[in-house]
Amino acid sequence: MRGRKPNDQRAKLRALEGHAPATAPLPTSVYGVGDPPPHLAPDAAAVWCHVVGTAPRTLLQPGDAIAAEMLAVHTVQWRAAVAMIAQHGALQRDGDRRGGPQRIAPWVKLAALESRVVLDLCRSLGLTPLARSSVRVPPPAAGKSVEEAAFEALLDDTAAPDGLPPRADN
Repeated sequence: MRGRKPNDQRAKLRALEGHAPATAPLPTSVYGVGDPPPHLAPDAAAVWCHVVGTAPRTLLQPGDAIAAEMLAVHTVQWRAAVAMIAQHGALQRDGDRRGGPQRIAPWVKLAALESRVVLDLCRSLGLTPLARSSVRVPPPAAGKSVEEAAFEALLDDTAAPDGLPPRADN
């Protein structure tokens, strides 16, 4: 047979070295990230509550608290830059001359930078549709809370090691 053949030995060696396969499920927790840190400004705390409240409860882990905090702060900064664009416009004149040349206002650059940071943080936390498609979040059981379903999965010896049903593509 011509062409490149799949190298199963390489995959097995990588697994022995501790590298997880690309389809490995992420560990889940029923605890989430908790309440917003007390040092957050009220606007950032509101963003925190929105992000944590709308994300599936088992998606965000306690270790994601710092990234969620950064997302809240950068979202507030992005909103402030967008408000400055709405209030003052995207262009401003150089100096005090009325007929002087126009240039892009600094808050336009700030809004562009903050939007990239916010989108990257959303991707890393699994908050975009594409990021969620690669993360397995256990569905809540019918009539049961997430905590009850997780506890029953721990007691069930026949369940998968991560408490999730097997994926259809495996």
